[in-house]
Amino acid sequence: MPSLSTRQAVAANVRPFINAFPLPNGRELGNGFAELNASYSDPSTLDATSIRIDQVINTKLSVFARYNYSPSSSDQRGGGGFALSTSRPTLVKTQTLTGGFLLYLGPNVNNDFRANYSRVSGDALFTLSDFGGAVAPSDSALFPASVSGRDSIFLFQFGATAWERGSFGS
Repeated sequence: MPSLSTRQAVAANVRPFINAFPLPNGRELGNGFAELNASYSDPSTLDATSIRIDQVINTKLSVFARYNYSPSSSDQRGGGGFALSTSRPTLVKTQTLTGGFLLYLGPNVNNDFRANYSRVSGDALFTLSDFGGAVAPSDSALFPASVSGRDSIFLFQFGATAWERGSFGS
């Protein structure tokens, strides 16, 4: 993280950007950076629900249908080289519908037909938080008056770390 001495030495118009990084709480490294010791969790869920129905119509024909719904979510803090004050909540929904029939035409011949429809949708956002004492700059400091952080993205890199303000859906 930027060290306390670096935060005090930067120009006033740059200070809101430096303050978006968590405050260091470890030793200064002598190169403008200092250590941050913190703990956090990256929670995630994966649920799956499915149902299958089989029906034997007669001795030569059987049919089936199967539906699956699998929502999942995760929230990763500081991933991809971003500062720990950046989190990325992600939601993914998967749905599948499969159906088919098996037709017995003789002792050595049958016809097995299956069809599937699948749909996957997802959303991912980047958000800044106050993790570790970080203070996110206001939207007015980052975006022109005609643009908001709700429909825009601002990326700032400092050293090997980056942070974002705004949201981005995918």
